[in-house]
Amino acid sequence: MVREPSVAFKVGDQQSETSNISTWCCIDQGTSTMWSAFEKNVFTPQDVAKAMINVDNSKCTLNVTTVKFFIEQRLTVRDTGFGAHSYTMTRKIVEREIEGPKFG
Repeated sequence: MVREPSVAFKVGDQQSETSNISTWCCIDQGTSTMWSAFEKNVFTPQDVAKAMINVDNSKCTLNVTTVKFFIEQRLTVRDTGFGAHSYTMTRKIVEREIEGPKFG
């Protein structure tokens, strides 16, 4: 029997990440921030996961021409008994690349 703690249902949850951008490994070009908002955080296999992806590149000297993203599913099985083994399976469910003339 598999028992997993329930996940609190959230609407409009947002994730963001700011990255330092450099060229030639060491020439600082500023920072770029990307954030995404999904309509909810729990999906069934029949659902379509819709997301809005935004890029703030105003603090970077380089133009953004492509955005790549993916949705990943992770399943972890743990045995907390004698030996305490665990196994994790990871698979990409969706992987996309979006090109544009200039993201700002």
